[in-house]
Amino acid sequence: MVQGAEDLLHRAVFNLVLNAVQASPDGATVRVDATEMDPEQLPLGVRYDDGSVSVRVRDEGPGIPLEIRDRAFDPFFTTKPGGSGLGLAVVHRAIE
Repeated sequence: MVQGAEDLLHRAVFNLVLNAVQASPDGATVRVDATEMDPEQLPLGVRYDDGSVSVRVRDEGPGIPLEIRDRAFDPFFTTKPGGSGLGLAVVHRAIE
């Protein structure tokens, strides 16, 4: 059972995968892994009776440049031509 809004979880994972695909070179691999977390790995103060799952999206892109990392989750901030700047903002809001 997943605690949280199903639609928000879907949007968060979708946006992370979309960004990973767009950031990766042609022919690269994007991986999505979900694993049960050990309760000791959870952030301080976070506890769930039924356990927790970690979802990781990995790509082969260059990563987010250091100079824009502080703004990467800001609504309407984008470095992509034609981008809306909402993808990572939606992810951040959904996870909060």
